[in-house]
Amino acid sequence: MSPDHLSRRTLLFVNVAHALDHFVLLIYPTAVIAIAASTGLSYGSLIGLATGSFVAFGLCSLPMGWLADRFGRGTMLAVFFFGYGVSCLGVATASSRASFAMWLLVLGVASAIYHPIGSTMLVTHARRLGRDLGINGVRGNLGTASARG
Repeated sequence: MSPDHLSRRTLLFVNVAHALDHFVLLIYPTAVIAIAASTGLSYGSLIGLATGSFVAFGLCSLPMGWLADRFGRGTMLAVFFFGYGVSCLGVATASSRASFAMWLLVLGVASAIYHPIGSTMLVTHARRLGRDLGINGVRGNLGTASARG
């Protein structure tokens, strides 16, 4: 595989991950309206359960960077996608406050992988750094905007 092809492929995965990182975390407040109706749990209590997700998203960034140095960035990006899939399935099948809280926490831990790993991969594989950083920022913001419901 040519270095140019590897860079393009890496940037594609990094941009998709950035959009997902912001979309998945922020779709929950919109989805809670339907979740509350189908589970009988209150909107307010379901929203409060997301606190662990956002705390983990911030606090776990440091250990995720360390893990990337130890196991490789590509491996950690794969863990990001796998962790997102598993945690989204977990949230989708949760039916109690405890299960929602646990799966949202797992989602936050998986979310913490993106910024230290994705940003590093982006800078390493960028062909035109300013443009590639700008595109990545747009992807993250499109993920955020898409979550509005």
